[in-house]
Amino acid sequence: MAPRRKPLYLELIPNSKASATPATYYIRGTCEFTNQRIKKSTGCVVDPARGIEETSQASEVLADFVKQRRAAQRPVANVKNANADEVLVADVVSYYIDNRVFGEPTEKYPHPVSRPKEVLSRLEVILKFFGEMTMDELDPEVFREFRKTRVSPEAARRPLEDLRSAINLFVEDGKIRHAVYVPLPAKLKARQNWLTRAEVLHILKVAWRKKGTYFVDKQPTKTGYIWRHLVPYILVAVLTGTRYEKIVMASFTRRPGKPWINLETGEYWRVAPEGIEYANKLSPDIVLPPRLIRILRRRRERGAEYVVEWKGENATNLGKAMRKLLDEAIPDRHIVAHTFRHTAATWLVSDTTLPLNEIANYLGMSYETIHRRYAKIRDKKGSHVAAAMDRLSKQEFAPAATLSSWTDPFSRKKTPAKTPTTSDNINGNGEKLKGTKSNEKAMKSRKAA
Repeated sequence: MAPRRKPLYLELIPNSKASATPATYYIRGTCEFTNQRIKKSTGCVVDPARGIEETSQASEVLADFVKQRRAAQRPVANVKNANADEVLVADVVSYYIDNRVFGEPTEKYPHPVSRPKEVLSRLEVILKFFGEMTMDELDPEVFREFRKTRVSPEAARRPLEDLRSAINLFVEDGKIRHAVYVPLPAKLKARQNWLTRAEVLHILKVAWRKKGTYFVDKQPTKTGYIWRHLVPYILVAVLTGTRYEKIVMASFTRRPGKPWINLETGEYWRVAPEGIEYANKLSPDIVLPPRLIRILRRRRERGAEYVVEWKGENATNLGKAMRKLLDEAIPDRHIVAHTFRHTAATWLVSDTTLPLNEIANYLGMSYETIHRRYAKIRDKKGSHVAAAMDRLSKQEFAPAATLSSWTDPFSRKKTPAKTPTTSDNINGNGEKLKGTKSNEKAMKSRKAA
C-alpha cells in the first residue's frame, strides 16, 4: 500500500545530547511525483544559547528543493494546466526557446523569430534575474527591481517583451491555467535626428582619413586606416535608407541567404530569393542611384566581394567602430547607425515632387509611418494649404459637382403659395376657401340641407 501523501514541510529535530547543536531543520513529507517518503537535512540549525536562528534559511532551502524536484520529475513537455506556483520561469523560457526560437513553423507562427541571437541574449538576462522564481512570484515589485538592474527603461523593455511572448506561448499551448501580466516601461519617443549634407560629408571625411593601430597577422600596424570600411556602409545607408543588417551582409555576387547587388543592372536585392521578409521589416528590391552604382563598381574593381569588408573579409559587426566614428565626428549630437536611415527618409520627403507612397516603397516603410513621422517636414504647419485658402478667399467659389444647378439664394424669385384645396380645409386648414365652382356647389348643398 502506498504511503499517505503528505506535503513537504520543515521539521525541527533535536540532535543527540553529544552534539554541540541543539536542533536542525529537516525536510519531511512525501514526494508528489514518486510517492517517496523524504527526510533530508537542510543544514540550518537553531541554537538559542549561541543566538543562532536559521528558520528563514531553512525555508529557502525547502523552496529550492521543491523547485529542483519538480523540474526533475515533471518535464515541461508533460505539463498541462498547471498552477502558477508549480511552474518556474526558467521552464517557460526554455519552452519558448525550443518551440518558438528554434521550433518548426506553425500555422500561427509561419516564420521564425527575427534576429534569434539577439533574442537569446535577452532571454539570458531574463534567466539570470527571474530563472529560479515561480510564475506566481512575478509581481509588480519584482519587475520594479528588475528595471533597477538595467541601464535604461528601453534596456529593460526589450527583455520583458520577450518574457511576455514566452508566457503567452505557454498559455496558448495550455501549459498553465492563468497568464501572468508583465508590465512594460513606456516606449521612448521615436528618434527624429537626421543629418544635413554637410554633416554627412564631414563624417565620411573623418572615416576616410582616420589612422590608428590595428593588427595584421598578430602584428600591430600604426599607420593603417581604421575606419575606411565604414564609408561604403554610410553611403549605402544614406542614399538608399536600407537597414543595417541588409547592408553589412550584402555582396556583389549572388550567395545563398544573403542580399546582393547586381552592379550590371543596378538592382539591389535586399532579401535573398530563399530569404524571409518580415511584415514589420520590409525590404523591397530597388534600383540604386547611378552615383552609388559607380562608387560600388570601383570598389568591386579593387577586389571587394562585399559592400562592407575588413581585412578582406565580410564585416558584419560595425557597432564599436561606428560608435567611435560618430562620437568623434559629431560629438554634440546623439547619432547612431540607424540615423542614416532617418536621414534618407527626411531628404526624400523634403522633395515635394515625390509621392509619399513611392518613398515608402523605396525605403521599406509603411505609408502610415512615412506620413506620421516625416510628412510634416514637407509642408511645415500646412503652409501650402494656407496659401491655397488665401487664394480661394479672393475669388468666387462654387463646388464643381453642383456648379450647373447652383444659383444665388439671394437672387431667387419668390413664388406665391399654392391655393388650399378642399382636403386642406377638411384636415383643419384655417384659411378661407376661395370661390371656385366646386366650392360654391358644395356650399349651396350644405345650406339646402
